[in-house]
Amino acid sequence: MRTFAAEKMLVGRKLSDALIRKAAKVASEETAPITDVRASAPYRWKMVTVLAIRALTDARKMALRAG
Repeated sequence: MRTFAAEKMLVGRKLSDALIRKAAKVASEETAPITDVRASAPYRWKMVTVLAIRALTDARKMALRAG
């Protein structure tokens, strides 16, 4: 899922730890997960935050290596 508000706040900015956490929170707030037999909506919201932090941290590492 693409979260436009989180994306907008990241464009053209240096990825600091604080910015990564804030963008991950915004990304989570943009989602509307459901509860089903596999996971609850609150768990899925938390996972959006966790996975966004991991993805942005990895992207920062790759950018630093490339550049």
